[in-house]
Amino acid sequence: MHNFHRMNSEILGAMLRQGCCHFNFEYVLAIMDTVIEEEVQPSEKFLEHLENFHKVCQRKIKNKVSHISAPKKFESSPVEQFIFDCYKI
Repeated sequence: MHNFHRMNSEILGAMLRQGCCHFNFEYVLAIMDTVIEEEVQPSEKFLEHLENFHKVCQRKIKNKVSHISAPKKFESSPVEQFIFDCYKI
């Protein structure tokens, strides 16, 4: 007799949450593949974790893009300032 265990939505939801908290995209995608392969109906909480992860990622991307496009004020380190002062004419 085979002892066959199936993943359930609660376990997968907890695993998904950990993957999302650690921004482990490969792990999150593996869990989503498991949901499809095992034909598990995702719970409301599972979908909520996924939606929150999506929003956080969008926010991080938006912040990263705004930082790239915004001009940065040059801030020199003490070493850079020392070199600049030494070679200033």
